Amino acid sequence: INGALLGRHKFVLVNVSTVASSILFQLFPLVVAWMIGPDLRTLLIAALVGRAVPMIGMLPALYRNLLRGNTPRFHASEARFLIGYGGWASLTTVVATVLMMADRFLIGALLGPVAVTIYTAPLQLAQRVSLLPSALSAALFPRLPSATPAERMALQIRSLSLIMGGLTGMIGGGLLLAAPFLDLWIGKSLGHAGTPVALFLFFGAWWNALAIISFSGLQASGRPKASAIVQGAELLPVLIALYAGIRWGGVTGAAAVFLGRSALDFVLLTWQAGLLRQTVKQVSVCGAVLTVAMLVGATYRYSVPLWCVLSACCLVALAACSWWTLARQDKALLIGRLSRILPKQRQLDL
Repeated sequence: INGALLGRHKFVLVNVSTVASSILFQLFPLVVAWMIGPDLRTLLIAALVGRAVPMIGMLPALYRNLLRGNTPRFHASEARFLIGYGGWASLTTVVATVLMMADRFLIGALLGPVAVTIYTAPLQLAQRVSLLPSALSAALFPRLPSATPAERMALQIRSLSLIMGGLTGMIGGGLLLAAPFLDLWIGKSLGHAGTPVALFLFFGAWWNALAIISFSGLQASGRPKASAIVQGAELLPVLIALYAGIRWGGVTGAAAVFLGRSALDFVLLTWQAGLLRQTVKQVSVCGAVLTVAMLVGATYRYSVPLWCVLSACCLVALAACSWWTLARQDKALLIGRLSRILPKQRQLDL
């Protein structure tokens, strides 16, 4: 239902439904637990109802925007194409899920539950980075199938530039502030152990965010097989690397493997999408600046004054890098928006 409505560019409607689904999924079980009691079966039913209510509410919109005036027909050729497309897309999802969850399973099995906590706490922060590229990808996806190859390429390059411009500064700031933030959030004992983990995971999240655009481009252009081959080729080497990294490097070794896998994901998917040559300069510069920010973030554990001085220099470099990577039209759009806001602010001050 969401996919059909996104294809009709009903982004606001889908976003409202998604937010409502997330809220009700949490709210219904709480209400049931308060009124009836914490019975697991009842709570599961309440959670399912919380997911179902927004979905049922989308059915009138689906009929109005897609089904009204159209008679459903079966076409064998379309069915074969969709089954083939769906098969490769499903395989990609299954392999990606295994790659995404394997680190926590192996950490728990080899190092115990405390190590999982040290790894998961910064991972939860790093995963929030995907909200921006996922939202941009959802808006971009319906336009790509109908675009010409040149238009599709231009849209993806602009999207990558926009994500780099928006996330390089944010991720860089996260790298610089990871150590003091973890000390405040989970305490100095766990924060000290979690700092190198957070640095690797935050940097890996940046690569993951960039890879989302290439992944969506392959799916939208009818090439899910390419992304499935990339994910499948990574599976065994990544599992071996994870096992070795956890055995010899502990939780930090697992986070380092996550960073390496994320960077490899981006390179292979972007190469498959034909975007690597056009974006390699921007990615290399931003990646180098973020590498420096990661090293500076680690100095907090050794010298706070040195960390403050180097962090200030890094923030200037990150801001310059973010501005440089933005496409010309996005710079003009941002300047235009700011010019409309600032005069209003001056009038309010007067």
